[in-house]
Amino acid sequence: MPDKRLMSVIARRDDAQAAVEQRAVEIVRMWILRTGRAHVPVSNDRPWHALTEGRDRPLCGSAPSKHDEHQALDAALAHLPTQLARPRPDGPDVILADLNVFLGRAYNDRWGPGGRYYPPKPPGRQG
Repeated sequence: MPDKRLMSVIARRDDAQAAVEQRAVEIVRMWILRTGRAHVPVSNDRPWHALTEGRDRPLCGSAPSKHDEHQALDAALAHLPTQLARPRPDGPDVILADLNVFLGRAYNDRWGPGGRYYPPKPPGRQG
């Protein structure tokens, strides 16, 4: 018979892991939406790091004014479930649609909190 205390600790660990993964997915998803992308290229190694679109260097450090934002993105990427890195010939990507499915959102890829559309449309632009 399994030890009840051990089973309780394992259940709490599993709940904490699920909460970490959920929050990491939310952070990466919001970054993708804010930047108007559909994906983020990531390094082949674990933990993942975001790469520039050309995959030629880490995103963190590519724009000094966004260092903290890119560092937060890398921290979230490091805690994503491994199945969310979609293999591509030039390296893995984390795809917005996959994040949405993980969160139970099959549609409305670009609708954010409060019903706001991401990325925000420039002033004066309709549709």
